[in-house]
Amino acid sequence: MGVVSKASIVISILIILSFGSSSAQLIVGLTVGNLDGIPIYADTGQIITVPVWAYSYDSIWFVHIPIATDDYFVAARLGGTLYFPFDSWDDCSFLAPYTDSPVPGYTSQCILGFADLDEEPNPCLFTDGQWIHVADILMRTTSNPDAVGDTMSFVEGYDPDGSGLIFGSVYHGVLPVEQLEVHWGRLILRPQIIDGIPGDVNHSNDVNGLDVVWLVNYLKGYGTPPIPIIRGDTNGDCNVNGLDVVYLVNYLKGIGPAPFWGNCP
Repeated sequence: MGVVSKASIVISILIILSFGSSSAQLIVGLTVGNLDGIPIYADTGQIITVPVWAYSYDSIWFVHIPIATDDYFVAARLGGTLYFPFDSWDDCSFLAPYTDSPVPGYTSQCILGFADLDEEPNPCLFTDGQWIHVADILMRTTSNPDAVGDTMSFVEGYDPDGSGLIFGSVYHGVLPVEQLEVHWGRLILRPQIIDGIPGDVNHSNDVNGLDVVWLVNYLKGYGTPPIPIIRGDTNGDCNVNGLDVVYLVNYLKGIGPAPFWGNCP
């Protein structure tokens, strides 16, 4: 027997569920972001946690939740953590990011879950209308200082394992969009507040060769960025690049001026 992909399982489930569809006004709620509607504020180059909340008046045993973010604001999607009941399901996980989805310049990361695949009952998503925290998504914001002060909204994504947003009910099949209450939160990249010692890229309260190593590793693509990213701007020109490495090395060798904070936006 050949390997059966998740996409094939999803398609089969949707066909089965469609026969059980109902016009009953059953409601499922989803919020991506803060439940109180306050935007998520973050620095550039920061790993952030985006909460996912849900409620249901029905017994939900299948979810496909693709969440899309603008590549201008988000540099990487890093999976996350699942909570009850998703962490008790037979198969529930974060799929690999799917680029240029749902439109060019956006990337989707999807939560795909099946409560019961092994014929042993697991708790469905049923909260009797109470919001519960079902997942956290980890993302790293862009290091582009041009994005500071701008706002991004999370939007419905797309993933080939199941297309768009889907909730499967035990009793009513796939719930149509008019039965869903969905709130997409916002991300705001705030102006960067720089404190400490200019040139202290790694926050050690000292300026030495370790700061050079940190900055070089980041610029080569296999190290973490300074937080905020502008701490890597040792020459005050409001950019972080190889010139900052040269500037810092010259200072440490005693042949150049000290690092300083630029008047950056």
